[in-house]
Amino acid sequence: MTLVGLPLAHILFPRLPSRGYLLAKPLGLLAFGFVSWLLLFTGVFANGRSYQTIVLLIVMLAALAAYRRLPNLAAELRARKWQIILGEAVFAVAFLLFALYRARNPDIAGTEKPMEFAMLSSVMRSATFPPMDPWLSGLPVNYYYFGYSIGGALANLAGTAASIAFNLWLITVFALTALVTFSLGHDLLALARDKATAIERNVTGGLAAVLVLFAGNLAGYRVVIEPDFHREDFWRGLGWNASRVLQRSNEAGELQDYTINEFPAFSFVLGDLHPHVMALPFTMLAAAIALSWLLAWGDRTSSFRETIPLAAGTALLLGALNVINPWDFPSFAVLVAIAGLTGLYFFGDRRRWTDIVIHFVAVVALSLLLYLPYHLHFEPFISRLGLVSVRSAVGPFVIIFGFWIVAAILLLAHRLGRDSLSGRWMVLAVGAGVVALWISNFPVGVLILCALLAAAMAYLGVRRSDGEPGRAALPLVFFAGFGLAAVPEIVFVDDFFGPPYERMNTVFKIYFQAWPLLAVASAPALYLFLRRVWRRSGETSAFATGATALVAVMFFVAGIYPFAAGGARIEGSQTATLDGLAFARRNWPAEVEAAEWLRAEAPAGSVVLEAAGNAYTDYARVSAWTGIPTVIGWDQHEALWRRDRQEVDPRVIDVDAIYQGRGRGETLDLLHKYDVRYVFVGRLEREKYGLDVATRFTGFPLLFEIRGEVSIFGVPLSTPGG
Repeated sequence: MTLVGLPLAHILFPRLPSRGYLLAKPLGLLAFGFVSWLLLFTGVFANGRSYQTIVLLIVMLAALAAYRRLPNLAAELRARKWQIILGEAVFAVAFLLFALYRARNPDIAGTEKPMEFAMLSSVMRSATFPPMDPWLSGLPVNYYYFGYSIGGALANLAGTAASIAFNLWLITVFALTALVTFSLGHDLLALARDKATAIERNVTGGLAAVLVLFAGNLAGYRVVIEPDFHREDFWRGLGWNASRVLQRSNEAGELQDYTINEFPAFSFVLGDLHPHVMALPFTMLAAAIALSWLLAWGDRTSSFRETIPLAAGTALLLGALNVINPWDFPSFAVLVAIAGLTGLYFFGDRRRWTDIVIHFVAVVALSLLLYLPYHLHFEPFISRLGLVSVRSAVGPFVIIFGFWIVAAILLLAHRLGRDSLSGRWMVLAVGAGVVALWISNFPVGVLILCALLAAAMAYLGVRRSDGEPGRAALPLVFFAGFGLAAVPEIVFVDDFFGPPYERMNTVFKIYFQAWPLLAVASAPALYLFLRRVWRRSGETSAFATGATALVAVMFFVAGIYPFAAGGARIEGSQTATLDGLAFARRNWPAEVEAAEWLRAEAPAGSVVLEAAGNAYTDYARVSAWTGIPTVIGWDQHEALWRRDRQEVDPRVIDVDAIYQGRGRGETLDLLHKYDVRYVFVGRLEREKYGLDVATRFTGFPLLFEIRGEVSIFGVPLSTPGG
């Protein structure tokens, strides 16, 4: 994928210090995933290993043609070969480390994992697209499945079973994020300090990757001050509770505001392959694209034609974010626009404002057009905004983002504290304002805090950049992070959850965007500040000593999470495998064997009947394990995705009627109504419908049986006499 992505990086990132070559792997993967996904809508190709091999050949031939049309590319690659090798090493080390950890915690069980596995299994099994909904037979998926499509394409290319592909794709996402954040940290330092050595840039890149992927929030302090807290398991201890910091109750103890504040370390320890996690390396890639817009439009010598390839690449990436995790599309589209406008207005040729408007409008339009097959089949289930009435308290907000707030203030001190008395006063005023808001717990304190820090970063970017757009890059990323964190204090996405959960998803998804932006910016900010105060003679002061001690404490507290939570998550594990169904093979070997028989023998277009049950249980396991659609899976999820229960409730009733036995004729009518080809009877069916449930299908062809444990019946094609 790196070889496929190198020409794209060369075209999209000519002004980044690294030339974007460290970003080649995710770019190549995006190109491969896009072509693989798009061609399956034609009906000409059938999904599978041979098809994915053809797609890989197509993108490799396109890359080879690009190498020939870009005469300077080969020379640049030779000159930067060690940089590219370093990027491959960063990816490989991150992949290996997380693979070793994930092998101790591979189970596809609990939380949202069964749903995610069902999506991955479905896209891998679907011969053409759109993929069929594994939990609502006869209808296409109405969810954000493009991330699963990319992972499924890789799995089919490698010939990997879905139960292993689930973990390999999660590990790949982790390693890609490490690589992209390494590149961002490297480039942000180089842009902020052009005299930085290669070692300094690489160290800062490594620090950025560590802060994004391994750092926890400051809730780790509880492990230090509460003696019994560190003895709790993942769910009752720091592991889970670090993601539930931002809660609010009234004086009577009634919950008023329940939110989720995930961060990458939590997500990867938890192990859910959810859309927001799969989008992470691509959101960070979008941040790099935004830097490219800042530099391109801040260059007075750039032309309309020169920025067209950048606009096209931006459309491909933003369009992908829209179908991987649509929460990310507006946020990073706005970031790209702000970056371009900042470059143009403050550093570039302001007369080109019509050019940038044309470019951005074209980007938005093309981002929708490129992924039109998805949008034609997808019906949005979230479409309204609401005004916030209950806001976040400053104290919990500081626990979540405190480390990054300190890093931003230290960047301010680095840029302003060395200049004049007025600069020092500004640093003092911002720092004092943050402390005052924290102590006072002002009702709109979080909004004011974010506005204060964003304004300070904007001032650094446009007034203290010495006329160089590159020096505005680091403040811009901080500005974006604090600006995003302010959004849930003003509006929320009005989805299916009412009070006190109405802000839950908005805080969850927006904070997950803000966190990595602030973390990746904090690495060069901390390095710049600490380097200045400790390497220049005569400048070490009480402030420098105190600030360094504060940073050390922050590092220590943030570093507690991966060890405490990560260790608790795998405590007692005897597993050493990446097979996500290893636990099921141990506990229910007959059911797994039956599911594997189904996956191998069932022809395309088959539907399997299994017991209907609640979300976050073992129900709908056969469809998840095989990718073969069932009549109804987790009904709560399907009701959310379809915006109501109009399609869901009748299916639940019909499934119950079939298993309860209503006479052969009525049973066959119901089975034919949903084109069911196989009836599965296992432990859950016996638990819910009675130990004799299999006898209700007497006369049906018995296709597979492990006596006393599982039976699979075929469905006759017609009713008696039909």
